[in-house]
Parts: sequence; structure tokens; C-alpha cells
Amino acid sequence: MTHYTSYPVPKHVVDKVGNDWVKLNNIVANGAYKPTEWVPGSYIHSVKNPDYYDAKDVKIDDVYYYVLEDQTASLNRYRAGEFDIMTDLPTDQYQWIQSNLPGQSHVKPFLGVYYYVMNQTKPPLNNKNIREALSLAVNREVIGPDVLGTGELPAYGWLPPGIANFDGTPYHPSWEELSYDDRVAKAKKLMEDAGYSDANPLKLQLKYNTNDNHKRIAVAIAAMWKPIHVEVELFNSETRVHYDALEQADFQVGRAGWLLDYNDPDNMLQLLETGNGNNYGRYSNPQYDALVKEERNTLDLKARSVIMHKAEAIAMDDFATLPIYFYVSKNVVSPKVHGFVDNAQDIHRTRYLSMTP
Repeated sequence: MTHYTSYPVPKHVVDKVGNDWVKLNNIVANGAYKPTEWVPGSYIHSVKNPDYYDAKDVKIDDVYYYVLEDQTASLNRYRAGEFDIMTDLPTDQYQWIQSNLPGQSHVKPFLGVYYYVMNQTKPPLNNKNIREALSLAVNREVIGPDVLGTGELPAYGWLPPGIANFDGTPYHPSWEELSYDDRVAKAKKLMEDAGYSDANPLKLQLKYNTNDNHKRIAVAIAAMWKPIHVEVELFNSETRVHYDALEQADFQVGRAGWLLDYNDPDNMLQLLETGNGNNYGRYSNPQYDALVKEERNTLDLKARSVIMHKAEAIAMDDFATLPIYFYVSKNVVSPKVHGFVDNAQDIHRTRYLSMTP
């Protein structure tokens, strides 16, 4: 119930103006700030709400929330003093930030997973062996330290480390013990058994939303897939268009990511349930669905943890999706900002921050 989808809305305004209750002229704010200006694709401006119950202790009078896809441009504006906090950073600049802006980068473990979805509604990705080959050929160990440079943890399972209400034992597939060369050899054989070769490669389109880091990862993974007879066409689009395509199953392989709405494994497991709107790859396994339903009705946490382990193993053994890494939060915070505390859910309410002039 602490998730924002359960926040109260003003019924009297909704009854009066319907969906227009969210427009600036109608919106009612009961939090520390209320929005006063919205420039789509640019920024939202919010000001301190004088009717907030603890307004006297809210230290910052107004906030501009900017939206930028170009992280290098964002970093330049931060360096120029235009921004006080960045909620992401260009990873190729991470070492520079460490050296030149000491103490200002905040890279910490974060509850979420970066993954690729594979469209299982039609060939060739409805073939488990093809999905297995694609997963085996991704060298997760180099993504965090080398491709991104910020130390993201390789993801072989679905449930992030440190997640609550779980015994914490990570899923490890049997093939994780193989050397990367052996994984590639196994993946190549799976592809050849399916009829693919250098003369007849599998041609896949990989879609991602426009972002320097997403592109960097996509280029790296396309190179990893080439030795197993896979030719990749990269296709990028702005975020809304990208996720519309995923929702409409208009893709073969697509980049996705999930940050937990609430700190419980169920929030991850539901993403692979049959019929779930966020199950972009359309994975479906009745045994998996039954286990997820069972864990929701199990109050004993130890017993529930066992059930969730079983569900995760089934989905990962089916190669239901292709997890790549577990997120780290990546913030850059000006020394002028006080009260910014790193946490696993990466929640930083402006209401608790203050600024040095």
C-alpha cells in the first residue's frame, strides 16, 4: 500500500472533471510540493505546498525536475551548476567523475534487474534452445566492469540480491560453472542444431530505448552473438515508442528493466506470469503460474521462500527472459545538497533534503 499507485486522489475533483484532475489547473497536492508548470519533454516545476502538514520543516522552496536522454549533456549542465542532482550518469565518464568530482558520485546496490525480453509468440524465439543459446553467449561478467565501468553485478537469476522476505540464496544455473569459451561452444552447437550457420545466420532485430548506456550494451551483446551465427540489427527509439512496441509484441529482442515497486520477490515473479501486462516476452508456464499463486497464499516466510526458489528456477531453466545485470543506483550529488542518503530502493525525497546557498 506504500506504492504510489495506492496514493489517495481527490475524489471530489475526479467526480467534477474526470481525467482532467491531473491537469495543473485542477490538481490537488497533499504532499510537500505541488506542481505549477509542466513543459513536456523538458521539465516539471514544483513549489513548496503551504498546506502540507509539516511545511515548516521543508527546507527547499521549489524544485525543477528535468528530463534528458543525453547523459553527457546532463553532466555538462551539472558541472555548469544548472543541476544539483543527476539520477543517472554516463558510465564512460564514471572514472572521470571519481577523479574530478570526489565524493559526488553515489553508485550503490539497487533492487532491480536489467534484462532482454525475447518474443516467444512466434519463431524463432519460441524455441527454447535458441533462447538458451542467446543467453549462454552473453558474457555478463564484463558488462558491469568493462562495458559500463560502474561495477554492475552479473545476473544469472531473476531475484536481485538483498531483496526482502527471501532467504537470499541466489539462483545459479549449471552452465554458470563453464568457462565463457565453453558456453559459446555450447551455444554455437545449439544454433547449428537449429539449422543456423555462417552461411545461414539467424537475423535478429534488437530494440532499445535511446540512451548511451543501452546502446553500449546492445553493441557489446551483438558482438557476443556474432560467433554463434547471429546477425543483429540495432533499432533505437524514444522510451514511450520503445515500450509501446514491447507491449504490442512488435519486436524480436527488446531491452527492458525493472526496479522493484515494493521490496518483495513477488514484484519480480509477477513479471513472468501468463497474461501479466509487463510480461513483454509472453512467457507462459502453468507450473510457474501455480507456484506464484501459491507463494501469494503462503504466510510462513521460510516455506514461501522455498516456493519462490522453485518458481525462479523453472523460469530461468526455460530461459523465459535474459537477465543481464542487477542494477546499481547511479546518482551524482552536489556538495551543496544535504540529507541525501543512499538506500537499496534509491528513494530520495526532496522533502528531507536541504541546500547550502
